[in-house]
Amino acid sequence: MGATKRRAGRPIKLDQRITEDRTVADMIVMALRNGSPIRPAAAAAGVSPTTLQRYLREGARAQARITAAEGAGLDPPDLTDDERLMADFSTRAAQAQAQWEVEAASTIERVGRGGIPLREVRTRQERRNVGTDDNPKWEMVVVEQTVVESESLPDARVMLQRLAQRFPDRYSPTRGQHLTVHHTADPLDEPLVDEVDAAMVANEALDRWVQEAIETNATEVDDADAGDAPQA
Repeated sequence: MGATKRRAGRPIKLDQRITEDRTVADMIVMALRNGSPIRPAAAAAGVSPTTLQRYLREGARAQARITAAEGAGLDPPDLTDDERLMADFSTRAAQAQAQWEVEAASTIERVGRGGIPLREVRTRQERRNVGTDDNPKWEMVVVEQTVVESESLPDARVMLQRLAQRFPDRYSPTRGQHLTVHHTADPLDEPLVDEVDAAMVANEALDRWVQEAIETNATEVDDADAGDAPQA
């Protein structure tokens, strides 16, 4: 097998160093790992979105050849240096995007389930004379500080959205009632339905939709069983 060679044409930039310990590829992968879309990730590394898409597309093709050869027990394909570089980059980029997506989904799940530790520091101030009787100087002084620890409430609206995304046929808003929380005209005023009441209403809607899904599935099973029954 001949020595690998660098393909002629436009020079590849993935292995160019932006800093002493970070290449263009490293910068893009880091941006994708933090949830950045393709365009700003490319701009941060100094490449065009079109070029980045080309790196990812050609890298995925090269990686597919590598994977196919490994699966068939064959020798690695004869790739150029650029193809190997892009294959490694496309794999890292795909992993970075998947890792961020999993973490984001996990965060949304935690918010929906509730129970996230919360810590609030409450202070009480009084206006006191910090000067003298002859030369008074009045200032607001903290006289009491209290730490209140609690947990976040479950957010049924988040869970409803998650259910609708995972099981649209069962939990899509078009299958049930829309949950609408009305607010006063002035955004500085308190909402007509506070967060706790809204969560209770949403939970009740969720219970109705879950029960509807259970009954629908039970009906489908009964119909299927009836269809399988032997004819007299």
